Amino acid sequence: MLATIASAPGRPGTGNDDWAAATCGGLAVVLDGLTQLPGTGAPRPPGGCRHGTGWYVHRLGTALLRLAGDPGVPLAGAL
Repeated sequence: MLATIASAPGRPGTGNDDWAAATCGGLAVVLDGLTQLPGTGAPRPPGGCRHGTGWYVHRLGTALLRLAGDPGVPLAGAL
């Protein structure tokens, strides 16, 4: 399987919160990260996570790719 992946940030000059990967075994994971509009974000609660959407999407995508690629784990279980 040949896979080409392209993505761009939701707004110019901001980080890209999307994540995508494909394996030689025919598995692909694509996650559309959230683009936060200016002035719409709630303040982070005291002791809350300091990581942004990009960090979370990367961790989630990596875990899904690993679990879904395990032949002993059904796709529903990986999700």
